[in-house]
Amino acid sequence: MKTPRDLLLEKHRAANPQLDALRRRVVAGLPAHAGAPGVSFTDWLRDWLWPNPRAWAGLAAAWALALALNHAAAPEVRTASTPAPAPAGLASLQLQRQELYALLDFPPAPTPPPPRRDAPKPHSQFPTLNSHA
Repeated sequence: MKTPRDLLLEKHRAANPQLDALRRRVVAGLPAHAGAPGVSFTDWLRDWLWPNPRAWAGLAAAWALALALNHAAAPEVRTASTPAPAPAGLASLQLQRQELYALLDFPPAPTPPPPRRDAPKPHSQFPTLNSHA
């Protein structure tokens, strides 16, 4: 007994030559470079971008404008490598303030205590709560 597959193949066997002729015409009408493994990147990029190059150019211009505005609006970055004010300059500023207060009959401003200049200790020298020494 024949299977349903065999029955269908026998029924449509007459269509094979017509399908082969159609396949040859379609393949003959394809461009030579279509599907060729040696397609260059620039050809691929051109084919990919070609559908609407004005849209891609507009998108690129919008990104360029956004980056330019972002760069222009960025605040100036100050680095930590700026030198500390000289002690003589601070003393001069404090003297000028005292003279200004004396001229304006304000009570003298209290002088702040000098900043502590303790060297940072290694973590091993910090007191701990569970020290067993």
